[in-house]
Amino acid sequence: TTEPPYGMVSPGVLTVASKVVGGFVAPNRVAVDPWGAYYIADAGKGSITRLSPTIVVSSFATLDTNGIAFASFLNGFLVSTESQIVQVSLAGSVTSFAGSATSGSANGIGTAASFGTPYGISIATDGTTYVTDIHYHTIRRVSSTAVVSAFAGIPGTTGGFVNSAQLENVKFDLPYGIAADSLMNFYVADTYNRMVAQLQVSGGSYSYRVYAGAQGQTGCVDHSTATAARFSYPLDVVVDSLGNAYVADQACDSIR
Repeated sequence: TTEPPYGMVSPGVLTVASKVVGGFVAPNRVAVDPWGAYYIADAGKGSITRLSPTIVVSSFATLDTNGIAFASFLNGFLVSTESQIVQVSLAGSVTSFAGSATSGSANGIGTAASFGTPYGISIATDGTTYVTDIHYHTIRRVSSTAVVSAFAGIPGTTGGFVNSAQLENVKFDLPYGIAADSLMNFYVADTYNRMVAQLQVSGGSYSYRVYAGAQGQTGCVDHSTATAARFSYPLDVVVDSLGNAYVADQACDSIR
């Protein structure tokens, strides 16, 4: 079983909740378009709300959303929902992109591929999309032409912890969030392992390391040494332009 998927929300967005009809129920993801508008996914209402740069609130799409990210190559959004990735235009229309209503872990093109429960979405600087799958405890790679392939983790196994030099042998335990920095290093909120993992690129290949926290060690402890810090339920991660990672810890009610 998994805990309620409440994630990282921009603090500034919370001030406009009173303008949303019925308010927010469980806002769990936020994306920003190139023009400065926020798109707030509400897992409790099954909807996405648009907040313009001038604080005009409007309904954007009716969609059960796990993750959302702006995709410049589509001039729209990619959204993870249930067992597939869908494309949402700037007008709010929804079309299939990758995966289907059938759950699985098959690689392939478009709807021929399958996901278990796709969740976190990160679009790298080269336009490739990386998606966490909390059902199979893996990370999948999706090209701009919807070619789906394995990236990290062992599909079809239960969650756990294995630190391996080969990404296909790494084990995650409910990897909810993922983010890429400008160098295409990836940061993974490995929720049930209570830590943040890094998939570090060097010469075009990747290696795995524990970036912050420690496997199975729970707490709300800050520390100048990242691996000596403790997380309780790290649910999402973002990276700023300077390479700093920010982690939302649901159980600690904090952003670290």
